[in-house]
Amino acid sequence: MTGKSGSLTLGMCFATLGAGLLTGCLDRDLAPLNPCTVSGFVRNVAITNVDRVDVLFMVDDSGSMRLEQQLLATQLPLLVNVLATGNLDDDPEAEFPPVKDLHIGVITPNLGTDPAPPAQSSCQGVGDDATLLTTPGSADPDCEASYPSVFSFIPEEQTDLTAAAEMFASDVTCVARTGFDGCGFEQQLESVLKAVTSSDSPIRFNGDTAGQGAPSGPNAGFLRDDSLLSIIMVTDEDDCSAADFDIYNPNSGTFTEDINLRCGLEQNQDALHPISRYVDGLLATRTTPDLLVYAAITGV
Repeated sequence: MTGKSGSLTLGMCFATLGAGLLTGCLDRDLAPLNPCTVSGFVRNVAITNVDRVDVLFMVDDSGSMRLEQQLLATQLPLLVNVLATGNLDDDPEAEFPPVKDLHIGVITPNLGTDPAPPAQSSCQGVGDDATLLTTPGSADPDCEASYPSVFSFIPEEQTDLTAAAEMFASDVTCVARTGFDGCGFEQQLESVLKAVTSSDSPIRFNGDTAGQGAPSGPNAGFLRDDSLLSIIMVTDEDDCSAADFDIYNPNSGTFTEDINLRCGLEQNQDALHPISRYVDGLLATRTTPDLLVYAAITGV
């Protein structure tokens, strides 16, 4: 999604979809889909007394995401303010109980292409390996050099809620702007699954490695057992979560198509992990399916 009108649409969709999905889970109906979405569904989520919300942002860091990341930065403060205050508009009345305990983490879809020869330098090894980011991906003098891997916000502990929410959103935004030099083979689904899968889960990843979650993974402390897990993916590329890493090989004798198009071609879908891997794997992280919200803000 590189055109101006498409990118502006992403910004508007993020405000509507992000706030609508997350607030809707607090014993409210999901809002109708904004017209900017191409397809989707609306359902009721019957949950009461959800005090903890864990939001995982998967932000594409490839070269075409510059404008999309700028728009994401403008929408994040709105989302945090809505969650922290329960107020969807400018009137003094809150529309829903505010979230009592909020976690936010950010990852990229860069898992590298090892052991395949890297098509570009940023694809070497295992990339960011689905670990929660702690450093800004773009130069910004207002950002710190590093941040905690888990951004934590408890509204009732703040003496000045508005100022605290703005500062919290600003910190998250620094990390959510993940940069533009990531691997062109984006593994959006695999990175999300690895980020939240417990390290003692039987689900295995490239190189027979474990998930990055509790009890011993680097992302331990992000996902709580009783939280509402909300996954928000922001990307403009086809998923390329491969089971056959030869699809990443620029010199492959099997996959001979344009290297930028391979993962989206119908004849190559058997080289990718099945969608059931991600449906089953993400649901396995929750005690009930209603504690999982999945939103993909994407373009072509």
